[in-house]
Amino acid sequence: MARYEDLTEFLSGLGEKDLSIRRAVLVKFGTVLLAKPKSDTFDPPSGVAPLIHNALKDHPNIFEPKQLLDEDEGVSGTKFGFFVKGPYFHYRVHLPKAKQKYQDMDSAEHFSVVSNGSMFAAYVDVQDIPIFSNIGHEFRELAKGQIEKETRLECRPIGPCPIHPDIVLVVRNQAEGDAETAPVKRYQKDDDILIVVTSNRPTVDLVLDCFFDFGFSVERFYDLALSRSDLLDASEDVDGSFTEASEKIEELLNTPSWKPWKTHLVSRQARINVATVHQSLVTLESQLLEYERDRGSSLEALKKDRDAALLFEYFRDMTSPDVGVPSSLASALTFFEGELQLYGNIRSLLIASLLGAVVGSLLTGLLGWLLLPAAGAR
Repeated sequence: MARYEDLTEFLSGLGEKDLSIRRAVLVKFGTVLLAKPKSDTFDPPSGVAPLIHNALKDHPNIFEPKQLLDEDEGVSGTKFGFFVKGPYFHYRVHLPKAKQKYQDMDSAEHFSVVSNGSMFAAYVDVQDIPIFSNIGHEFRELAKGQIEKETRLECRPIGPCPIHPDIVLVVRNQAEGDAETAPVKRYQKDDDILIVVTSNRPTVDLVLDCFFDFGFSVERFYDLALSRSDLLDASEDVDGSFTEASEKIEELLNTPSWKPWKTHLVSRQARINVATVHQSLVTLESQLLEYERDRGSSLEALKKDRDAALLFEYFRDMTSPDVGVPSSLASALTFFEGELQLYGNIRSLLIASLLGAVVGSLLTGLLGWLLLPAAGAR
């Protein structure tokens, strides 16, 4: 099959006339989530961007590290991990297939990467579409392994990495009379994006332009993915607290009433568990409200972005929180609290009865003692 046959056919069907393709470049965006070992707070160290670059440039399969642009370091994240951004670097990667982890995908032993810290854009020349390349996956694994080997940082999972949409830069041959600054055209094929440019600029410059066009939106996508991880943790806290509370309520119901000290201890722990469920619920609802607000503003900004708007549906679907408060939880908590209240009432009656019996016995004994002298006098 001729090079670019399907690509040419697809673009021609969308109105590209007399299309002569000089090069097609696949770009895969991804990121690396960093964390300090055994840290449960958002407290990243400073100077992380140089650490990442120094680690990567020393990898035996990375060549020709080169700084493209200078940029101040910035850090964002949560207790689960953080992202760092800084200067833009370019790397060439030679990774023999025998060393690749995703050999079931289309393998490329030679590819390049533009990175500004955590986020990266791996790219490679391709012959046609569709593409099932492993370059994003391979660089992710290479970077994670090297960073953990050469620094004290951990690399935690964050998904999807790389993002699923392929971005394909289609560089067309410049026909006689065409201007160097011919308009850039953008097309969509399912989730993938095809960008048709007429340019004699180096490929790395075109990829850097792509990084500027899509990078901010991809950063926001991963920020939301990280916040969503915290949201899922909060949901698991609610589930865990509810399970503990239900187990204590069940234990209370199965404890004989003639064991008042045990029922008292179980009831006390059950009340603590129920209070913890309420606290976890408040945390979850607060985080969910904040997440939905951030997600809404990010999606609204994405709609208005000339380039990244093509990723809107994918980002919208992938950032859906998939977390909520079960409607049955409120009724279950009401039942738990009712059982605890009932136990409290029964306990109060039991104590009152015991006290009544004791007081009655004491009064009977006291009365008998008082009546003894009178009986003796008769």
